[in-house]
Amino acid sequence: MPFVRRAFHWAWRALFLEQDVYEDMRDDDNPFVEGLFIVVVISVAIALFSLVGTALARAATPDLQAMKQTVLNGLRSMPWFDQMLQAGGQQALDMFNQFYDLGWQIFPRLAGYPDIGNAALNLVLLPVTMILLWLLWGVVAHVVARLLGGKGTLSQTLGATALAEAPQLLSLVTVIPFVVVGGVIGTWRMLCRYTALKTVHGLSWPRAVAATLLPGILFGILIAVLGFIFSTLLMGLVAGGIAQ
Repeated sequence: MPFVRRAFHWAWRALFLEQDVYEDMRDDDNPFVEGLFIVVVISVAIALFSLVGTALARAATPDLQAMKQTVLNGLRSMPWFDQMLQAGGQQALDMFNQFYDLGWQIFPRLAGYPDIGNAALNLVLLPVTMILLWLLWGVVAHVVARLLGGKGTLSQTLGATALAEAPQLLSLVTVIPFVVVGGVIGTWRMLCRYTALKTVHGLSWPRAVAATLLPGILFGILIAVLGFIFSTLLMGLVAGGIAQ
């Protein structure tokens, strides 16, 4: 599949901040389509590797039901368990079983127990999420870059910022069970975005830095405002319920 190989080749060069690949994307006949394809290829590759890694981790992890039964047997053998039954009878036992089952529904998520179902679902959710976030950030960054004197088109901006998703490929190491990639991806992606905006819009480095950082700041402010509005409405509803 030559198109897939080309996407990985471009992403690999973009990962190491080779400016000529950003220039090639800028000068492409349809940067948006090329960028969309690259984002899809990267996201599907990450989801596939994550699925394999989850399956390997699941194979190396004790069975969840066996763990649950072993812990339950241990609890039942403790003196307090008999004391609880003597004091509360069947009602105490039913309540214990309810809380115990609830705890084991929450525990796998908190402990990061490998969930093959969620990993498989991610084959659809991750590409959709990455595409939406790429479009949202790219559009805002384009507006900011143009306000700062940039000359690129929206299609060029989206194509180049799609290349800036290349650091996400570092997530492929999650195919190794229990390996987690830290915050290096976010920092590396910002460097790639800076290179993309500087190349496409011909900005000086201070303006390119501003165009790279301002979208994140704007999103942070928006989230804070929405959070404040939501919390205010929630407190109003609670206060109204108490007053009634």
